[in-house]
Amino acid sequence: MYYLAIVDSGNYAYRLSEIMNNKGYDVEVVTTPCKLAKSGCSYCIKLPFKYKDLIVKEGLENNVYIREMYKIIPSATKNIYEKIE
Repeated sequence: MYYLAIVDSGNYAYRLSEIMNNKGYDVEVVTTPCKLAKSGCSYCIKLPFKYKDLIVKEGLENNVYIREMYKIIPSATKNIYEKIE
């Protein structure tokens, strides 16, 4: 199962992704799905379930605020995104 971590800008997404990858955690920057994008084109971080709490911790330590997090639920036609509180 995968999650999406929404941050305030593409630069923040790339910065946090680089920090995580340098520490050996496999995450990737992807375009934010249209259903979740608040304004125009944006990027987010796709990560496995097991890194959910870790990315929040790394974000706080590196001044990258994770605005929202969603669980990706695969469906036959389109993915469904469930917001995580």
